[in-house]
Amino acid sequence: MAENKKSFLIYCDLIHTMEHLTLEERGIIFTWILEYCNDKNPENPSGLLAAVVEPIKRQLKRDLEKYEERAEKSRLNGKKGGRPKNLKKPTGLNKNLSEPKKPDTVTDTVTDTVTDTVTEKEKIINNFKDKISFFDALTKNGKLPKDKTQRNDYINLFIEMLDDNFILEKGVQGISSYFNNWCNNEYKKKQDNKPQKKTDYRDLAFN
Repeated sequence: MAENKKSFLIYCDLIHTMEHLTLEERGIIFTWILEYCNDKNPENPSGLLAAVVEPIKRQLKRDLEKYEERAEKSRLNGKKGGRPKNLKKPTGLNKNLSEPKKPDTVTDTVTDTVTDTVTEKEKIINNFKDKISFFDALTKNGKLPKDKTQRNDYINLFIEMLDDNFILEKGVQGISSYFNNWCNNEYKKKQDNKPQKKTDYRDLAFN
């Protein structure tokens, strides 16, 4: 946390991740956030909770960089003297007030710069989610849950942990390859190590 910075942002869409966690796990995540923002250098939680805190950490770092940029601009403006001391009198102050005021003519020139970064990111994610045969193959190999609702939850959790730049750089093929490896390291490993009994999905994903 920057010096004299007493607050940080938590974004509303974090609920889509937190609602999959138990109350105890939510407490772990929130405590980690507070310690991280107070420069206590907490260790990342173990297991899949590490995947939950990673995108939070990156967002906090991006917000801190923006805050420091604004603070630096303010410092530079202060060195230049800040607001001018000798302000010009408002236009028309010395005019005869009895004269009718002429209508103002205002000409606005607006130049919009539109970036398609978000659109491109969404396009890549949607194309990744549309790879039904790919997910079916992973399910057949025991790398994903057979239940489609659980499977979609698992896919969404994976997407939430990805950094925007990673999505844009790797594209659909790169994300698919990473997802295959991720399933090997997380879901399938947990399945192989668990006794054959009926379990809650959240236990599979987060314990």
